[in-house]
Amino acid sequence: MATISSTISQPPGRTLFSFLRRNSDGMYYNTSSEEFQIVNLPTADEATRAPFRVAYVEAAGSYTWTIDVTDFLNGSYTYTTQERSGVVEYAPIQTQTLSINGGALEGQLLTSEIAQEPDRVFFSYICQKADETFYVPESGLFEDVSLTDAPEELRDTFRVYFTETSPGAYSWEVSVEDFANGTYIVSTRELVGELEIQAGQDYPVGVYNGLVVTGVSLGEVNIDHNTGSKDALRYVTTGGAAIEGAKVCVYSQGNLDTPLGVTFTNKYGRWQSSIQVPVGNTYTITFAKPGFFGPNSVSVAV
Repeated sequence: MATISSTISQPPGRTLFSFLRRNSDGMYYNTSSEEFQIVNLPTADEATRAPFRVAYVEAAGSYTWTIDVTDFLNGSYTYTTQERSGVVEYAPIQTQTLSINGGALEGQLLTSEIAQEPDRVFFSYICQKADETFYVPESGLFEDVSLTDAPEELRDTFRVYFTETSPGAYSWEVSVEDFANGTYIVSTRELVGELEIQAGQDYPVGVYNGLVVTGVSLGEVNIDHNTGSKDALRYVTTGGAAIEGAKVCVYSQGNLDTPLGVTFTNKYGRWQSSIQVPVGNTYTITFAKPGFFGPNSVSVAV
């Protein structure tokens, strides 16, 4: 069974829901029949709208829903998250577009591939940048470790080994469905005896709502919290307090459909990673921590 989930942080005691639309035909998911049906939501009465609401369940300070997508058609799907009080539905808190292919959610798998000589041993470490913990393949959890000082037996538990799928072709894949939002650093090594040799450049990967959202490397200049001046784009409250865990998106000005890159703020309100863009253009940068802060936006020229 393949599923999609949505989790959002909001104050307790709220009533939250989503409408899930199949973009190819504009039909909406009916939770009663578990099928997509034609409905005109803006004009539908309460009885008609009710089964199309995908309800969030509140637990441990957040709200979540999960839907089985095994039998969904391939294509694009969009859901909006809203709050309801009585019969009043408020404006969307967030909108998310997903792609389903072969009954699974595209973007849930973080993958890595290497082409080298056959019969070699490669692996990666995956580090969660926010707290510098490392991924443990057996448990799927992140744990604190000093890899520099750890003995060989302990380091081995943190290695994501490549499989040689054909002579000289190596790959691995890891589901990020349960990863926390943020930036992760992937470091790849070759193992020769007990010696670890760097086998490629470390690279950052962004994860948001269980999906890989790696920033696109497009050009010649980096945008980050120091663009313009020191901490000019640091995300803080009106009182100057840092906002941690906010999503930062960089867009070409006038096009807010597809971000050029995505990152998140650390506990100091600074960007966890920079985003590369071509010089000589103006960009729109949005900041949001749904249910708490934002969305806010600024424009910068580089």
